[in-house]
Amino acid sequence: MRRLFASFVALFCIITFAFDLIYAQEQSGTENNTPTIEQIPISALVPPPGRQPKNPDETQPVPMSEGFIKPDIPIAITANEVYYDQDRNVYTGIGNVVLTQVDAQLTADFVQLDYSAQLAVAQGRVEYKNPETAMQANAVTIRLDSKDSVVVNGKLVVTANEHHYYFTGSYMRKIELNRYIIYDGTYTTCDCGTEDADWMIRADELDITLDGYAVGKRATFYSYGMPVAFVPYGVFPSKVTRQSGILPPKFGWSSDDGYHFGIPVYWAISDHSDATLYTDYYTFRGLKEGVEYRYAVNKDWKGEFNADYIEDRVYKGSRWDIVFQQQQRLWRNLYLRAFLTGVSDRLYPVDFTSDINMRFDRYIRSDVILNNLWEDYDLNVDAQLYRDLSQDNNAYTWQRAPQIWFNGLGQNIANLPLAWRISTEATNFSRLKISKQEQELDEAADHIKPYYYLPEGRRVRIIPELFAPLNANHYLVFTPFCGLDQTIYQLPNREDQWHERFFPYGGAELYTRLERSWPLYYPLTKGIKHTIEPGVSYGYRPQPELQGESPVFNSEDRLHQQNNLVYWLSNRLWTKKIDPKLQQNQVLKILDLKISQAYNIDQTLRSINDPKKENNRDHPLSDIRAEIEGSFNIGSYISQVLIRGKTDYNIYDGKVDQVGFLSAIQDKYQDQLGLEYRYHLNEESIPDIQNLSGFARYTLEYFLALFAVSRYSFLEHYFIEQIYGMELISLQNCYTIRFQFVKVEIPRQDTSFQLFLDLTGLVKLNSGW
Repeated sequence: MRRLFASFVALFCIITFAFDLIYAQEQSGTENNTPTIEQIPISALVPPPGRQPKNPDETQPVPMSEGFIKPDIPIAITANEVYYDQDRNVYTGIGNVVLTQVDAQLTADFVQLDYSAQLAVAQGRVEYKNPETAMQANAVTIRLDSKDSVVVNGKLVVTANEHHYYFTGSYMRKIELNRYIIYDGTYTTCDCGTEDADWMIRADELDITLDGYAVGKRATFYSYGMPVAFVPYGVFPSKVTRQSGILPPKFGWSSDDGYHFGIPVYWAISDHSDATLYTDYYTFRGLKEGVEYRYAVNKDWKGEFNADYIEDRVYKGSRWDIVFQQQQRLWRNLYLRAFLTGVSDRLYPVDFTSDINMRFDRYIRSDVILNNLWEDYDLNVDAQLYRDLSQDNNAYTWQRAPQIWFNGLGQNIANLPLAWRISTEATNFSRLKISKQEQELDEAADHIKPYYYLPEGRRVRIIPELFAPLNANHYLVFTPFCGLDQTIYQLPNREDQWHERFFPYGGAELYTRLERSWPLYYPLTKGIKHTIEPGVSYGYRPQPELQGESPVFNSEDRLHQQNNLVYWLSNRLWTKKIDPKLQQNQVLKILDLKISQAYNIDQTLRSINDPKKENNRDHPLSDIRAEIEGSFNIGSYISQVLIRGKTDYNIYDGKVDQVGFLSAIQDKYQDQLGLEYRYHLNEESIPDIQNLSGFARYTLEYFLALFAVSRYSFLEHYFIEQIYGMELISLQNCYTIRFQFVKVEIPRQDTSFQLFLDLTGLVKLNSGW
């Protein structure tokens, strides 16, 4: 297996270079149609005060790292006094000087542009800014023909990836495109200034490469203004984008794995791809190797590939997992999506949860989907592969490859008040073996050979439908419908290889809507509306003919007769708010309460005292179902309230068959409190689920937050999952430290301690015990 994994790594490298080649071909075949401004040398311009560059919207921003002043782009200069020496080709501005170049701007008390010497000098309250950077200094000297510049007593701020990077120095020299030499300087990422920074690096000399590293001589690390550590010579990250290198190590301990230590390595392969290589050692299990490869050939073609391998001493064998994801637009509205997952054994997601996040799932599902959308139709071609994690042998699990759906959306027929739609499905079912229990069921039905339960088969289902939406002056909506459901089977393992099932169906829906609005005069809220929607629907489906001879692939192969009335009553609250960004009204639903019940007409033909009645399913009235959903805020303090629930009440037994309820609240300080309750009765009216989950988060004094998540089972009388922890947040959001205790009972007992450290712009670290 180790040789196989080595071969896999070699194949991974080959694929990587192949993607690079594809990407190069993609880029070479793409024409650049972006308009650019007319290239006029700045030395040929004599801009009057207040003149703006030509076509400024068609130019690209000029970041600090590309040079303070671009010599080949028009510039505008304004000042109290402007002089031009034609013999020396020198511009001089005195008093409130403003230089504008695209969306970059330089201001100072005195500026001189010497185009003969290709030199620019600014003195007195010098400020420079553009969308990415800002700079303040007493004096600046810039070489126009190179990237060399000098800043005296300056401050530099670089913005990238939603973070700010702050540099200061008594003398800063820019010697390369994005490299600075700073004397008596500082470096931090805190949005609070160097005096109040939560953390800061001060050094006699800093050699900083943006998007690289900062090399400091005689450096001191400060926390809250206090010196914490002195480093005669140190290397610190100063990255604003990704770059190859060693990531912070991982370490920890657990009762199952022993001590754990790992060093991940990040590899920035190219502009469109990167990878992370993992080498993790577990004292009990052994060495686990892994790789994560990510690529984006273009905006319509991206994906990710992950793989791990270990010779597990506890499991006593080779173990691995593979995960592949890809999204690609092939042509116009034709899309390809893939999600493939494979594991060596069914316990792998339990032992290595971080690799395969399916700890509580029964199946691992892989999909490859080809999808095309039209205005009135859609087509999906899918291959679904399943891995049953509850069984050691996956040979009995159905695989669906391929599976094809073609749907036609509602379309009117000529000028008639009549419309049609159609849905079709074709599925190929296959598996390796038939279970012993399925064989016994076939034998009990006097079938010696497989008849109902087969190793393979194909099913095609076609459902055309007609419907007529009739609207009576917007007060009453009536929609009758009818259709034909036809299923065709192709069964190579049976003597009658072709089998057919068909039945007509029909029904209608009738509802009305009553509403009333009230004006409100709160900020950004202009009104509230209440709607009541009573309705009733009827559906009829006879017992499908020839269904008793159909095979059994899933529940769709055994349909029951339907002759039901469903009535409901919906109450909805709406509000009208003003979006301050879009400056337009928005209608939002804040609460929805619906009560419904079904009535089985066929059951009324049977006597209430019928001795054949075994349970409440033989009664005509179904459970009363109540559903509620809401999302709203209360004033300025409660930022969000979320309510979601569903319950079924049995009117014959006077019992609640199932409950699912979730409620959560959050305030403006991000404090959170929520509860979730789940309850369910099985067919024998015995509870099989009864759990209560809760989560809470509370912030203390803006810098310390406590949180807890727990789930308790009333049936087993223990906590299924418990998470307790604390989070330390700096006052300026410069770092976050989170420590948490996690204990779970299923699928097996496990306890861990986890530590997460995020020092913004410097390091990220997480560990688990």
